[in-house]
Formats: sequence, C-alpha cells, structure tokens
Amino acid sequence: MDRYVNIILSERERYLEQVRQKISENRDIIIYGAGVYGKNLAKLLLNEGIVPRAFCVTDVGSNRKKEWGIPIRSFQDVLSEGQNIYLIAAETPQNAEMIRLLEEHGISSYIDITPHFLQIVDPVYFRPIVEITSRVGCKVNCRYCPQNLFIKRYPSSARSLETSFETFRACLDHLSP
Repeated sequence: MDRYVNIILSERERYLEQVRQKISENRDIIIYGAGVYGKNLAKLLLNEGIVPRAFCVTDVGSNRKKEWGIPIRSFQDVLSEGQNIYLIAAETPQNAEMIRLLEEHGISSYIDITPHFLQIVDPVYFRPIVEITSRVGCKVNCRYCPQNLFIKRYPSSARSLETSFETFRACLDHLSP
C-alpha cells in the first residue's frame, strides 16, 4: 500500500483511539460543528460503533434539529449540561470563532482536527475506484485526478484530445484486478 495511505490510516487509528479513550473515561462525545466536516466525522464514528451524544454549534438557528438521530444543540446548552462531555472539533482548520469560544469557557482539552482530517473523515477517500475519461480536460477536476500534471507535461501538439480504443485497451491491460 502507498506510504501516504499508511500515514493516513495510522493517523485515523490514533484519532479513533483518542475518542475511545474519552469514552472509557465515561465522557460523552460532542462534535463541535454540524457542517460537512462534522457530518462526515459523525458517519466515521457511527461506523465504528461510537454514537456521539450531540453536535454543538455556535448558531443553532441555521442548522437542522437532528442529523442521523443525533441532536444539534447550541454550544451554550451543551456547556450547561455538565462536566462529563468531551468536545471533538469538526470545524474548518483554525476556526477562530470556535477556538475563542472554547478558550472563553476555559476549555483547553478537546480533540482537535488532525493534519489529514479531511482524508480521515472523507467517506470516499479509501474507496477502491479508478476513474477513466476518454478526453483531455475533464471539467469535474477531482482532487485525485492527475489531469493537470498530464496537461503540463504533454504539450497540446504532442497529444490528441481523445483516447483511441487501442490506447484505452492498453491502459486496461495494466490495471490489476
């Protein structure tokens, strides 16, 4: 397996171990943030059999009431409920508002996002897929696609815009099952 993937898998396991440690200390897991990061983090935890007690958000009015049965609560309401909570940050990196609120309330111990947080919580990152297009210049521009590298390395005069069937077949012959 790719060295980068191994790094991410190790980081993911350490991250999940931190969460499991807090659960073993009878702490309720609260995900700070109910956006894309928070929802993907919740999916990851649920797939691991870990059910967060709630999401908490700064502005509860701009969110739904629940996501997958997990309530979405205001930061203030969650803080007023007691000491057995443990926050997991799921906001954009270095979210100043979140950090300010945590510090303002004397919260210095929480699980922050990791260097590869997006890859860890991305539900499709480890999905074994191969994307193939027969044209140069796909507009989707997936983050893992090497098309920009391809376009830079091969000038337009040296390549055709469409892949021939023979070239496509040769490419398939080099894929492992």
